[in-house]
Amino acid sequence: MKVEVYLRYMSVENAARFSPILFQILKKLGVEVEIKQWDGTEATIPTEKPVIMYSRGTLHCPIELFTRRCGELGHLPWYDDVVVVSDGGKPQNLYEAISSFMERVGRHQE
Repeated sequence: MKVEVYLRYMSVENAARFSPILFQILKKLGVEVEIKQWDGTEATIPTEKPVIMYSRGTLHCPIELFTRRCGELGHLPWYDDVVVVSDGGKPQNLYEAISSFMERVGRHQE
């Protein structure tokens, strides 16, 4: 299974260094990662299929807008080394949250 990970002006090596949990879980699940670049604005959040939206530090939109829009589109928003859900909360079990997201990605790829 493959997932697109949209990074905000960052290399995959830096993302993996800053967020090892995310990339370790994706590896454990056997997920192939395809990296795309993203400018951090709400207007450029992709709409075609579920993806992982990754950002560290400053977004060019409020975090609440970022998480709400990602939730509406079925994306997994990952911000400052933690997945955040549409209400701005954080799931108790990251493995379950990422695994559940990857199940949605798999259904979309069928």
